[in-house]
Amino acid sequence: MCPLIPGSAYELSYYLSLADICIRAIDEIGAYFSANALTPGLVPNVVPQFETPTGYFITEKDGWVRISDTLIATGNERFLTIGNFQHDSTTSYVSGLGGYAHFSYYFIDDVALQPISAPPPPVHRPILGNDTLLCYADTLWLNAYDSPANYCWQDSSVQPFFAVTEPGVYWVQRFSNCELQADSIEIAYDSLWTVDLGKDTVLCPGQTLTLGVQVPQAVYRWPDGSAQSNFTVSTPGSFWVEVTDRCFTQTDTVLVEYAEPPQLDILGSDTTLCPGDSLLLQAAVDFSSFVWNDGSTDSVLWVREPGTYWVAIDIGCTPFSDTLTILPVCLLEFEMPNVFTPNGDGSYDVFVPVVAEGVSQLDYSVFNRWGERVFQSTPQAGLWDGSFSGTYCAEGVYYWKATLVDWSGVEHQRTGSLTLLR
Repeated sequence: MCPLIPGSAYELSYYLSLADICIRAIDEIGAYFSANALTPGLVPNVVPQFETPTGYFITEKDGWVRISDTLIATGNERFLTIGNFQHDSTTSYVSGLGGYAHFSYYFIDDVALQPISAPPPPVHRPILGNDTLLCYADTLWLNAYDSPANYCWQDSSVQPFFAVTEPGVYWVQRFSNCELQADSIEIAYDSLWTVDLGKDTVLCPGQTLTLGVQVPQAVYRWPDGSAQSNFTVSTPGSFWVEVTDRCFTQTDTVLVEYAEPPQLDILGSDTTLCPGDSLLLQAAVDFSSFVWNDGSTDSVLWVREPGTYWVAIDIGCTPFSDTLTILPVCLLEFEMPNVFTPNGDGSYDVFVPVVAEGVSQLDYSVFNRWGERVFQSTPQAGLWDGSFSGTYCAEGVYYWKATLVDWSGVEHQRTGSLTLLR
């Protein structure tokens, strides 16, 4: 507690109750005020300011007995000790109170020290100085030293110095030169700030970026020597700022790049597709979104028909697309059999191509060895079954001539011979 004020009157009160285990009760229980703490466990060689009367034995176990008295402070009293200050040989007791312990143990509760009359108000003296603003994490030592003097700070500490580590109002009372003095001071702290220019970034061509830092009462320095709180970036590079206030200096750096116009051939060159085939188109680039000509949004597209296909890609700055044309063209492969056996056994009973890749249309004629046309394919005639005008043709060598149209519409001529057997 803070030292008592010299000459001031105080009332001390507290409550005692004898422990249930005790057989004995004692008298002369006292209270001693001191400037320093007494050594625990030892009978001090002091005279208490208060003491219960001789022969007044406190035997109450079920309740509490209030003890009170008054004190005129001499000043500098900070510690209070309550107990029996007599040696065992001079301590009186009564017995037969139940329990089993041959000693006296008292519970103490609700200790109160109240001034009987209001002490004179302290006199304001400029002890601590002016209100102060500190930098973050600084420590300020408040100095109230005077000699001789007693001290009491807002936390009841009694040293002449006090360490401030957080904002608040601090006060001290000092009794010096027979006068109670007081002063207070408000301590504030600058908030901790940081400089953050943001993440490294990529700009689109023609874009600018404004870098900004806001620190109250600070000085700024940018790469070009400018001292404003904002800086405009219009070229690629590494940009930094140095910010200084009365407490700190901090810096931060950001890398700014500009996106180059894309030079991409995503879908590749135009190609061809044969009927019945399929082709996988793949936009094999690391972009965030895709839109194909059919509205699909996957990174791949299966194509099963000739045509023009395109994909639009999000590259962050400007739209980009690529187009591919697929032509209905195949490698033309055509082969007719050289032996023909129209005997009704289900094998080679009609004269039909054995290979016809890339053929969109076929017309052919068959001639005998005298050059007479014995068959000409038409939608009605179909394929040659080895007959002419309803009569089976004789075995022998025949000649054929075919007109082919490929998938691109180009006409081709093929000729050959075959042997008819029965």
